[in-house]
Amino acid sequence: MRVRPNTWLLGLAALVALGTGTVPGAAAVGDGLDPTFAGTGTVDLGPLTPTAYAPVSDGGLVVAGDVPADGLGRFVVQRYTPSGSLDPTFSFDGSVRLRFAPGADSRATFVIVRPNGKLVVLGLWNPDGAGTRLGVIRTTAAGGYDPTFAGDGRTTIGFGDVYAVHDARVLDDGRLAIVLTARPSDASGAFVQWSVRLLPDGRPDPSLSLLGIEDVSYYAPFPSASRPSLEGVKILPSGRYFRLVRATGTPPYVHVLGKHTSTGTTSPDFSTDGKVWLRCAPGDGAVDATLLLDPAHRPLVACGAEDIGNDETTAWIRRYTRAGVPDAAFSGDGASTVVFVPRASVDAMLDPVGRPIAYTRASAFVATRLNLAGAVDPPFGTAGTAEATFPSSTNVDCRTGPTRIYCVVLRAGPASELAVAVATS
Repeated sequence: MRVRPNTWLLGLAALVALGTGTVPGAAAVGDGLDPTFAGTGTVDLGPLTPTAYAPVSDGGLVVAGDVPADGLGRFVVQRYTPSGSLDPTFSFDGSVRLRFAPGADSRATFVIVRPNGKLVVLGLWNPDGAGTRLGVIRTTAAGGYDPTFAGDGRTTIGFGDVYAVHDARVLDDGRLAIVLTARPSDASGAFVQWSVRLLPDGRPDPSLSLLGIEDVSYYAPFPSASRPSLEGVKILPSGRYFRLVRATGTPPYVHVLGKHTSTGTTSPDFSTDGKVWLRCAPGDGAVDATLLLDPAHRPLVACGAEDIGNDETTAWIRRYTRAGVPDAAFSGDGASTVVFVPRASVDAMLDPVGRPIAYTRASAFVATRLNLAGAVDPPFGTAGTAEATFPSSTNVDCRTGPTRIYCVVLRAGPASELAVAVATS
């Protein structure tokens, strides 16, 4: 299946069908922005640099980020209502400053919104300038530190130097599962992947290990001359997880999709040996890939392959069954494509029911949604494609909420902008 959106025609049709909005300080835009959010579809975050965000089930949004010259090493968490205003039920004015430990620079990198309104915020803190550690905060629904978690609502875990938190999830039994890349506690040696488990009260989970952490590095299947690159992790409600690794450092680029237990061993119920080798796109393209997980717990792999000669980018989306074989119910062979013209960096996400949305991470924002069968979904936008314009943007990162696509738009200069693209239903 191959779709080539006509950006001029679809943009014109959307202007007529859905009206126009205005980005503050910019020209009018097309069908993308939702005027029921802050009147224009955008909120200017001012000096806040967003580092993590998550949609809320009521249609609102939580954003965490850095602010300049705080002086106490804190980061800011803001909660927005579905109408785009700061939520007065959250810390009185919709904004709170938090840190993982006193006297240490803190930075949020991951946010989970619980059904009861509590937040779980994960990130990095630097107590002595020698390396970053992992910090976890749980707030009350009102934005304060939750005293039922680790005594004062926050805990830290003694890795030597944390590189990234790849995924985190509150499991069905209330435990917090995390997969990250870090050095050992003495900050020596190479960065490796770790599985972390915390009990609902914030203590380390002894069922994983005495300290609640486990080395889950995954190098054995790869050629000795290759240095595998972790592309994505998605944790299942049971605590098992999928991991996508780029297995080769030079073309042709090959990826491995594996399913793992909490201790890092491959899961025998996925493919023949717990992993699938794949080329996300034909040929030598698709250096980077995105791992997605739908509500039925089926993994999807999405990647973009640029064609410089034709000035286009093809987004490849592959869906696998829970048994680890290409899903024939998705476009017949488990693979579908969307072609974007002109060429641009692309990414993908899933809406709440599991429909893939491929989009361009550029000022000329274009998003195409596929249905669950892998075909273009006409109810989305205009003929399956929606557009918006984010002037002066340098990067666009998007997530789906219950009825909207939320995008954080990084602009040239000191300011960032929070924008809402288009209804997803």
